Amino acid sequence: MTTTFETYTGRFVDLSKPDPDTIAIDDIAWNLSRLPRFTGSTRSDLVYSVAQHSVLVLNRVRQVNADVTRSLLLTALLHDAHEAYMGDLSSPMCNLLDMKMPVARLKSRLQNAIYRGLLGDIEWDGKKFVQYIGPVVKEADLWARTYEAYHLMHSKGGNWVSSSVLAEEHILRNVLVWSPAKARESFLNHYLELIT
Repeated sequence: MTTTFETYTGRFVDLSKPDPDTIAIDDIAWNLSRLPRFTGSTRSDLVYSVAQHSVLVLNRVRQVNADVTRSLLLTALLHDAHEAYMGDLSSPMCNLLDMKMPVARLKSRLQNAIYRGLLGDIEWDGKKFVQYIGPVVKEADLWARTYEAYHLMHSKGGNWVSSSVLAEEHILRNVLVWSPAKARESFLNHYLELIT
């Protein structure tokens, strides 16, 4: 049984022991731009992608934090990059199959390889990239889920437990779902802007 994943660019990533040298931003952007949020159960003719969600989380972090670093913004943009290789598994699926811990280990393994592969040698002002540990990205991610669900799901996210509250401006401003090409381009452009 193989644990190797073939990517869009023809690389092979071993999910059991991902090598940072096999990680490529083009693979991540391509896959995330075609990977649906909410397992595709949105009320949109276009797929609302994980790439678009990642850009939304980045913009939310930027919007609500006065003092942001490139490391924090890269962590926000790449917070779901592991899903390019393992898909976006729904919480009900993980709960049903008692997969939370195995999925968490795989996610951590992939994220570490992604950060090392893409950002391990990058320095700004003599400082290397460090994954931002803290509530900022998680809060932005939960806010994004609330915003997305409100505008894209039949339930408006009303049956989900969430500590995030939408301001009236976000209730009135609908989500414009991007094409896969636009989602990929925006994700890549934000990444390239942040690493240079």
